[in-house]
Amino acid sequence: MQTTLESRSKTLVQLKETFPFLGAGLEYSKGPLKMFQRISIDYPDLGIVFFKLTNVPVCYVYNPDYIQHVLQQNHKNYIKPYQFKQLKIVLGNGLVTSEGSFWLKQRRLMQPAFHKQRLATFLDTMVGKTKLRLENWDKNIASNQSFDVFQEMMGLTLEIVSECLFGTNVSEQTEVVSKSLTYLIEELNNRVKGVAPFPMWVPTYKNLKIKKERTVLDKIVLDIIANRKKSTERYDDLLGMITEMQDADTGEKMSDQQLRDEVMTLFIAGHETTANAITWALYLLSQNKEVENKFHQELKTVLDGRMPTLEDLQKLTYTMQIVHETLRLYPSAWMMGRKSINDDEIGGYHVPAGTNILMSQYVIQRNPQFWESGDAFNPDNFIAEKEKARHKFVYFPFGGGPRFCIGNNFSLMELQIMLAVMGQHYKFSHDHSHKVALDPQITLRPLGGMKMKLEKR
Repeated sequence: MQTTLESRSKTLVQLKETFPFLGAGLEYSKGPLKMFQRISIDYPDLGIVFFKLTNVPVCYVYNPDYIQHVLQQNHKNYIKPYQFKQLKIVLGNGLVTSEGSFWLKQRRLMQPAFHKQRLATFLDTMVGKTKLRLENWDKNIASNQSFDVFQEMMGLTLEIVSECLFGTNVSEQTEVVSKSLTYLIEELNNRVKGVAPFPMWVPTYKNLKIKKERTVLDKIVLDIIANRKKSTERYDDLLGMITEMQDADTGEKMSDQQLRDEVMTLFIAGHETTANAITWALYLLSQNKEVENKFHQELKTVLDGRMPTLEDLQKLTYTMQIVHETLRLYPSAWMMGRKSINDDEIGGYHVPAGTNILMSQYVIQRNPQFWESGDAFNPDNFIAEKEKARHKFVYFPFGGGPRFCIGNNFSLMELQIMLAVMGQHYKFSHDHSHKVALDPQITLRPLGGMKMKLEKR
């Protein structure tokens, strides 16, 4: 049963309200992923539906052409929604949260630091940190004890992003950084999900704690920035690269505050997202022996026991297919949001100004309309011929359009390297006493972590 919303073009389908004033809020609160999947099944040919979350107008968009319209073709009409204001509490005005001309200026300043050639300088760090982490795992093999791979990957990706950002400057402060970051990420998740979190000026216990942990990180980051500016030494880490970047028109460099905001954004965006992805990849391999065997065969053929080099990454094609297939099934960014500035027309449907647009990578990347056996783990989905034949907005784990994630190449390289190093040393098996479930926070986490056991290869 459905009602309709009058429009000046096509009639936009409106979901039936379960309760007055709540709109679809009750169903959404029980699980947005289930709700979005239901919509895709109930209205497979629409690609866009309207509903309200209390008094907030929302369009859920799930046609790839319509998604392309929002993210690329008419992107100037769409800004980040209200929830991103919560992220600003920690991230400040970095690339994820900024808008308009300021965002464009920052994006142009930072882009050269993320070219593939520049990122190659971080390969040794990624290999070395991963290998060092594995040396601590032998005790788990000896005792045949399962351990939480997700927490291990959170620690590893923090070490990697810290050294890639700052060189060795924070190696002695990793524990402090990890403690503060962990708390801040949890509280950001809570604030984004919350209906009406207290403004930060209200001195609640949690608000004061957020400010305290943010101050801890700020001091570490700003001290490093200050010391860099005093130094005459040249640094090849990410901070060194973006510190030296100059605006092409004015010759200006980033202020300390801008540097702080971008560094904090890279810290958080480049930390948990990759930890999620590598955890899901190890789980998927443990459940698919044929894929795992093919993966190990490629490692033996290309590497034969040695650590990967930059040249090897081009040859580890199946390993990269595993990375992409993992991001298809378990995208860290499982949902994207925008808000329309002016009235628009999407696929012939009138969308009023001020409408929130939601798009779910998780749902469309499993949709059987676009993927054969969409829930199955099949890295061959990413052979070159299939990739060329697909609409580019049925697979968009890093977003799309001008705001395509600047760190995508960094993340893909890191995931490929971690898989290659781990796969040469261990086989992973899932601890069946631990139930695997989704935890769709800001990123798509495994609920309660991921318990696994190791077998030496």
